[in-house]
Amino acid sequence: MHRPGRPSVSEEEAYARAALPDSDRRHTFRELARETGLEHTTVLHILKERLCMRKIASRWVPHDLTDPIHLSFCRTMLGRMQRKL
Repeated sequence: MHRPGRPSVSEEEAYARAALPDSDRRHTFRELARETGLEHTTVLHILKERLCMRKIASRWVPHDLTDPIHLSFCRTMLGRMQRKL
């Protein structure tokens, strides 16, 4: 939500996106804040509101998953659970 008189986060969004590599999405938003130099609340806002991401099973994943991505993610999580048993 943009507030009057406050700067846009579009430039900050680019920093947060760059700090969240596709290969490793296990960063906490506080770790991302340290890496980007942004406030942790700003990083959390960018991830949730701007990039529509949610924390699922300790990973930041897009909120609107396509069926193939959702199926792949579920298989990965199922495989992990089976290995633990």
